[in-house]
Formats: sequence, structure tokens, C-alpha cells
Amino acid sequence: MFCRERQKRIYEQSRSSLRTQGIPASHPAGLSYDKPCNLMTPLSNKGPITMRSVYDGDEESHDSFMKRLRALEMNPVTNVGRAAVQEPVKLESFNLVSENVTKIVPHELTVIRFLPILDTTVVVAGSRFGSLGVWEATSRDADEFSKVVHLYRPHSSAVFGISAHPFSPTKVYLCCGDGLLRLMNIGREEFDLLYSSISGSAIYSISQPPDDANSMYIGEGLGGLNLYDERAGKIINSWLLHKDRINSIAFNPSNTNVLATASTDALACLWDLRKMNNQHSECKAFKAFTRERSIHSAYFSPSGSCLAITSAGHMISVLSGADFEDNRIIHRSHLGYTPISCSRAIWGWDDTYLYMGCKKRRVEVLSVPQGKTTATLESSLVSSIPFQFDAHPCMVGMLASASFGTVFLWTSRDC
Repeated sequence: MFCRERQKRIYEQSRSSLRTQGIPASHPAGLSYDKPCNLMTPLSNKGPITMRSVYDGDEESHDSFMKRLRALEMNPVTNVGRAAVQEPVKLESFNLVSENVTKIVPHELTVIRFLPILDTTVVVAGSRFGSLGVWEATSRDADEFSKVVHLYRPHSSAVFGISAHPFSPTKVYLCCGDGLLRLMNIGREEFDLLYSSISGSAIYSISQPPDDANSMYIGEGLGGLNLYDERAGKIINSWLLHKDRINSIAFNPSNTNVLATASTDALACLWDLRKMNNQHSECKAFKAFTRERSIHSAYFSPSGSCLAITSAGHMISVLSGADFEDNRIIHRSHLGYTPISCSRAIWGWDDTYLYMGCKKRRVEVLSVPQGKTTATLESSLVSSIPFQFDAHPCMVGMLASASFGTVFLWTSRDC
């Protein structure tokens, strides 16, 4: 009851104008966010949608953006996999400047991701009302483009998941509450429809194996997991793994046969994909971890040797060991605890630190070896509690945090 009341207050607060939140109404892309988005009419199109038809901006801006993305697609400079780290990031080197704060979507932000591209920083974010914001934050050449945001509206309800694979970094997949899986297709300038839930169930999570850009695992409805094959253009396997929605899907980077799921049914489970070959088979997890309340996420560390589990409480569990039998509890400060249901702890660039939002508009840094909070990232530019995060997979020391529709891009002197 407390969480629902808390979330209601958050949504009511976010409806206030940008000026009352201390954010200028003017936008680098020429968009004005203190008036309703002109794309708020619910979409009924269950086929491909042209990007131009759902773009909130002028044609020239869209065309130049497509040209830059095609250039990245033709000549990608990527790191396949996460950036190598020689030693832990120096926390005191993190900094937030005003140029790295921007309004990326006009409503509550639900998910944020970096595109896995080296030397060019592109942030994508989904909103509670189906918007997709793309922020061109930095480029290889400082004069190549200014820092602009492009806004699209390809969905009619909340965007729950965004995925971009290192093998194809400009292919952006989106899933949402309207039960659709779409692909932002740069070549055809369309949001292709890849999959539509027959039952109309929401798609709450998506994930791609690190070694396969053509496969997509989809968390649909109450505990369902589907395997979509892009080459076949269809679902090729389905399982019922949980009794409630799957909030996160993650692959072990050192053993891609191992999959972790976190669910609202208060279970986080580890699965061996080699034992899940039969469609609609009754699967058994080789490791299950239970909490009293909903589990928001279960994410593997960059090395794959640890699994961090975030649930509705002030504790984070970190499993490690040969069979993930060792369970270390990290107790967060009561003052740092926030019950926002989508708040999740994420890994940085090694197995040392986890990052998560806390009450006083700070980023809480939790040390896994020490089992406690050891630092916070603070700035007067952060106007509210950050509750969505992503660590740049190719640039060590670049961290995105988000609150409502605003992204804060923290950078380290090491990146």
C-alpha cells in the first residue's frame, strides 16, 4: 500500500512544469516539454510504422539524424563485449556538468540504455506513455553534431525494455505494455513489428545473448518466457517459468547457457538453457532465491562470477561461488532506501561496485568486497531521486542515471 501511494505521489509530482523542477523549458532539439506531446493519440497500428510519421520534430532534423545513424551502421567502431578494466574506477573522479543533463522524454522515464558504440555516446530511453527519446550526447568529432534529442512515439503504452546488441549497435529493440516487440530499422526508416502477443499480454523484459544478435528472449505476461528468432521471424520456443511477471532477464557473460530471471512472484532463478529445449516443457531452475516481496532485478557481474539481486527492501543480495551458493547481503542505509518499484542496482565495469539511487537525490555506490555503501555521487544538478541507470559498455567511467524524464550523464576522468 505504501509503494502504491508513494508511486502516486511521484507521478503527481512529475506532472509539474519543467520550470518548477528547475529545468529550462527550451530544449536543444527545439522541442518544448511544458506542453503536451502532439503524439499522445494512442496508436492502433500493429504493422510497421514509418519513423517520420511518429517523429516529433521537423523533417530536416530527422533526415540528418538518419544520415548519422547510417554512417555508424556502415562504419561501426565498436567493442564486442564490455570494456576491459585493469583496476576499479576511481569514484572521486566522477563528475556531472550541466551540458550532460537533458530532458530526453516528456513523461516518466521507464528504461534507459547506451548504444554499444565506442567514441560516440548515444543514449536511448523509453517512457511510461510509449515515447522513445534518443540523445546524441557526444561524437567522435566534437563539431560533427550538437547535443540534440530526437523524440519518437512508436508505442501506445509504457516501454519496459530496450536492447541493442554489440554486433549490431544501431538496431534498437523495444518492448512495451501493449504486447508488441518492435525494431528501429534504420535502413527502411521504420519501426518494424517483430512480434505481437496473441493474448495481448504485456512484454515486461527483453534480453539478447552476448554471442547471438539474432535471438531475443522475451518476458511476457504472467511468468512466460519466449525465444524469438529473427532469422525465422517467429517465436521458436516458449516456457512458463514464474507465476508473475518477469522483471529482468540476464545472461551470464562467461557462460551464455546460464540465464537469470527476476520476478514479481518474489523469486530470482538461474536456468540452464541446455535443459530447456522442449517447447512448453516444465522447467526446473538449478538455483532459486526467494524474498518476501517482489524481486526487481537479477544481474550478472561483468565477469559472470557474481549475481546481484535487487528487491523491494533495503538489502541487496550478491550470490557468488561455483554454483552461486555463497550469499552476501549488502545492507543499505535506511536513509538511502527508496521503494520505487523499478529501482534496480546495476553493475559498473567490474565486480567491485554496484550503483543505485537513494533518497537524497544521490547515486549510492555499494562495494561488494566490503558489503556496504562506500561512496555517493552527488550534484546540485540532480533535481530528484535517480532510479534508472546504465553503465556504458564500451567506455569505462561513463554512467547514466535518470529521474522522471531527465538523464544525468556522469563521467570519470578515466573515460
